[in-house]
Amino acid sequence: MEKQLDAIARTIEEHCQKENGNYSLLTGNMGEILFLYYYSLRNKNYKEKAEILLDQLTESLSTSSYYQFSYCNGLAGFGIGMHLLAEGGFIEDSPDMLDDIDIVLNHYLEQEIQLKHFDFLHGVIGMGFYFLKHYKYKPSASLLQLQKIVKYLEQTAISTPQEDTLKWEIVNWHLPHQAHTKYNISLSHGMSSIAIFLSRLLQLDINPEGKVRKLLEGTLHYILRQRIDEKIYDCYFPSTSLENPGPVNKSRLAWCYGDLGIGIALWHAGKALGRKELIDYAIEIFEFSATRKDLKSNYVWDAGLCHGSAGITQIFFRMWQETRLPSLQSAYEYWKNQTSLFANRPEGPAGYQSYDPTQQSWETKYYILEGVAGIGLTLLSPLHSAWDEILLLNFN
Repeated sequence: MEKQLDAIARTIEEHCQKENGNYSLLTGNMGEILFLYYYSLRNKNYKEKAEILLDQLTESLSTSSYYQFSYCNGLAGFGIGMHLLAEGGFIEDSPDMLDDIDIVLNHYLEQEIQLKHFDFLHGVIGMGFYFLKHYKYKPSASLLQLQKIVKYLEQTAISTPQEDTLKWEIVNWHLPHQAHTKYNISLSHGMSSIAIFLSRLLQLDINPEGKVRKLLEGTLHYILRQRIDEKIYDCYFPSTSLENPGPVNKSRLAWCYGDLGIGIALWHAGKALGRKELIDYAIEIFEFSATRKDLKSNYVWDAGLCHGSAGITQIFFRMWQETRLPSLQSAYEYWKNQTSLFANRPEGPAGYQSYDPTQQSWETKYYILEGVAGIGLTLLSPLHSAWDEILLLNFN
């Protein structure tokens, strides 16, 4: 593993030296630099290299006239990355440049609310997680934005009183292949991320007029009503929702869609609400998922964090740490080994490439979400795992 980590670090450093202007946390240089900082805890030679690259990146950002705002590709994710570096002792606390980021995000939050675009990776909920992270540093200003999001969720929720459920309609401008998907319960783009956001609000005692708890309960009721028969489909939930047109199909084993992300949402909600039955249900889902080991039938094509083996590995690692269940430890070890075995593409950085099944092609990617930076962070997790907050797995 040390050789793999060293190879990943070298290729990421080389990539950032050539291209270091993308401040995205999940799809750009910010995430790659985050990996280098964490890796410097094992190899001190990378501390100064990471510092130089971060200085270059922040300088590039300070002179930019065009901004993206999202958690995945923009300032919200960049701000969370800066907070993680500060909390890890890599940089000074509360970087002043975040004040300017707040101003930009406040503007874009209003815009996305008007567009009714709640997506975690690309919309309102992602910005919400930035303000949740920022809350401990700037509580008053962050609280104002968080209250706006709660009000937005309340006003746009579609209620079915006889089922006691709440749901939100998807805006799919960033996912043209899902143009017919009306409702989505996934972690990456759907209601599981809303449930985690609301759970974090409760844990921080942000619950104006009891609205957050009601929203969370209604969201959970909707998600749970999407349950399918695992004996037939080999999973507990579909990819998006039973309400969407088309046949019900097995969901993949991954961070982005399927049972694992929903299990994470139920776990966080159970802790926030003090409901043991939700925690137990999450554990049931994880233990069943631990039996799903066939790569092809679970749509695991590569090692990436988003939809590959590294994301599965990190979820089982986190839940093993939380529960100490041997079955989850075994699943973690299995998927960690699969992640190492995927380093079989000589033309890729450290032997890794990302597979696109729609094009049946392999692509070289360096960033966190689908590239070697995310794989490297997963391999570092036994000693340094605070980073997985960016995947909504753990909150410090």
